[in-house]
Amino acid sequence: MNHRRLMAATMAALLVPVATHAQAKKPSATDARVVALSRGIYRLTSLGDSALLSARIFGDKFQPLAGVPIEWRSDDENIASASSTGAVVAVNNGTTRVWAKSGNDSVFAVVTVEQRAAKLAWNVSNPLIFDALGATAALRAEQRDMRGSPVRGDFPLSACTLKDEGGSGATSIAAGKLLAKANGAATLTCKRGAVKDDLKIVVRQVIFAAKVVGGDTVNLATAGDTVRLAVQAFDRLGKPISEARGSWATLTPEFAEVDPVGGTILGKAQGVGKVTVRFEQAVDTVTVNVLGPLPEGRTMPTLARSRPAAPAPSVAATPSSGVSVVGAAAAVGSAPAPSAPVLPPSGTSSRAAQGTYLAPRGQSATFASAGSGAGSTTADSIAISKIIEAGLSTGTNSGRLVVLTPVAAQAEYRVLVDSNGTVYTTGGLLIGVAGTIGLTRTLFVDGQFLTGSLKATSGTITNLYDGTFGDARVDLGFEPLSGLILRAGYSVRGIERLFFASKEQWSIVRTGIEGRFGMFGERIKANIGFTYMPSLSVTGQSAEKPSTAFGANAGVTYRAGWFTLGVEYSAESIEFSKLALASVYQREARYSMLRFSLGGHWGR
Repeated sequence: MNHRRLMAATMAALLVPVATHAQAKKPSATDARVVALSRGIYRLTSLGDSALLSARIFGDKFQPLAGVPIEWRSDDENIASASSTGAVVAVNNGTTRVWAKSGNDSVFAVVTVEQRAAKLAWNVSNPLIFDALGATAALRAEQRDMRGSPVRGDFPLSACTLKDEGGSGATSIAAGKLLAKANGAATLTCKRGAVKDDLKIVVRQVIFAAKVVGGDTVNLATAGDTVRLAVQAFDRLGKPISEARGSWATLTPEFAEVDPVGGTILGKAQGVGKVTVRFEQAVDTVTVNVLGPLPEGRTMPTLARSRPAAPAPSVAATPSSGVSVVGAAAAVGSAPAPSAPVLPPSGTSSRAAQGTYLAPRGQSATFASAGSGAGSTTADSIAISKIIEAGLSTGTNSGRLVVLTPVAAQAEYRVLVDSNGTVYTTGGLLIGVAGTIGLTRTLFVDGQFLTGSLKATSGTITNLYDGTFGDARVDLGFEPLSGLILRAGYSVRGIERLFFASKEQWSIVRTGIEGRFGMFGERIKANIGFTYMPSLSVTGQSAEKPSTAFGANAGVTYRAGWFTLGVEYSAESIEFSKLALASVYQREARYSMLRFSLGGHWGR
C-alpha cells in the first residue's frame, strides 16, 4: 500500500502541469484512489494551539482531483480534536492519530501535544506591594504555556534571584517566603530554559497609627508658656515610619495654639485646650491644661514659623488592578475629633479593594467590627495601642543579640549526712561571667562560668571538706511561645578537697523548662524554671552512681539602655544510692546559689 501511494504521488507530481481540469463531470469520493497528506507529523506545545492539516486526492490515472470531500477523524478527541475542515486543536498532553479519508483510501498524521512552560503565574499580583516592615508573603509560581494553561509542576524558586534596586536591602527571600525589611524596591528574576519572568516588589510603609511621645496630656503653668511635642507614625505592625511628617492643628484656639509644622504648643488662656496631629487618616489628640492666666505685665509671645504648613508626604499607595498590597489598611473619610490615637474603622473605606491581600502574622489586635463597640473611638484606640505596643516589644526583644555580665554568687554546698543527722556544709563567694547570644528570634545560646573557694560552715571543725570549686555550663534555649523557654545543655563541675588532696569531676546533662514574665514595659523580667538532669556521672570519689538529680531557679532582671542588673536563686538536689566508705553516712549533695549579675547587652 505504501509503495502504491509513493508511486501515485510521484506520477501525480509529474502529471500536474499537463493535467486538464475540464472534466465532463464533478469528481466524487468514489473517484478517489489515493489520499496524500502534506505533512505526517505535528507537534503542539500549548493547550489550544491548532494546526490545519491538508490533503491531496488523486484519481484512477493519478490525476489530481479537486473538490472531492475529505473526512477528518481523530483517534482520541481528548488529546487533539479534528474538525471537518482538517483543523486540529490541542486538548491534553499525549499523542494521537488524525485520519484523512476519501473513497476507499485513508492516511493519518501523528499529532503530539506536549506543553512547554513559557511564562509564570504568581499566586500574588505583579507588582507586589508590602505596606509594613516585617510583613511576609509566601510565594508560589505556577508554570504556564504560551496560551496561559497550567503546566504540570510549580517553578522552583531556587532558580530565582532577588535584586534590590538601588541597594536598599528592601526584601529578603528564604524557603519560598518574602520578608519586607526596609522601604525600597526589588525585582525577583526567575529564569530556567525558555521560561523567564520577573516579579516586581515594592516595600512602602503605610501609616496606620500616630502617637505623641510622652503621653496624651500636657500641663503649662501659665498662659504664654510653650512646649514642643514629638510625634511618631507607625505602620500596622508597629514599626515607626521615619520619613512621615505630621500636620498639627488646634481644636480650641481660645486656649491653645500650635505650630502646624513643628508641634510647638502655646498656652493662650487658662483652661483646657486640645490639639491634634494628623498623618493622613491617623490622628492623635493631646489635651493641654493651662493652669494659670497670663502673668501681669507679660506679653503673649508669638509662635515662630520657619516655614509654611504643608501637607504630610504620602507614603500610601492606592491599590489598582493588577497590584497586590500585603496587609494594606485602607481608610478614607473624615475622622472624628479624637481623644486618643484613632483610625477610621475597618470596612468604612471607599478605596477599591483590588489585587491580592495577605493577612499579617503576629498582629495582636484588630478593629472592632461587631457589637456595640464596633467602630467606636475607644475600641479603635485600644486596638491600635495594642498593635503598636506589640510591635515595639517584638522589635526590642529581637534586637538584643549579645548579653555579657560579670557574676558574683554566694554558694552553699552540703556534702554528707551522718547517722546523727549532722549536715556537713561548705560555702563561699564565687565569681565568674555569664553570657547570652541570640541566634534567631526564637533560638539562643547562654552559659556561665563560676569559680571560688569553699569553707566549712557547719558539721565539722576539722575543715575536712574545704576546697576549690568550679562550675561551667552551656545551654541551648528555644522559645516556641513568647515567655516559654525550653532548654537542653551540658555542665562540668569540679570540686578539689584540700584535706584529701582529691578532686571530683561532675559531668551533667541538663534539660529544663522556664517561664519569663515582663513587667513595667519589659524593663523588668522575672523568670522561674525547673531543671531535670537525666545523665550525671561523678569521678574521683567513692560513691556509686547518683540516682536522682533535680533543680529549680527563680530570678529578676532589670534592663535600661545597655545596663543590666539581675539577681537569681537556684538550688539542686542530687542523691546517691549508697556510700562505700561507711554505712553510717548517706551521700546527698545539696547545691544552692544566690547569684548577682551586673553588665550590659549589645546588638541591633
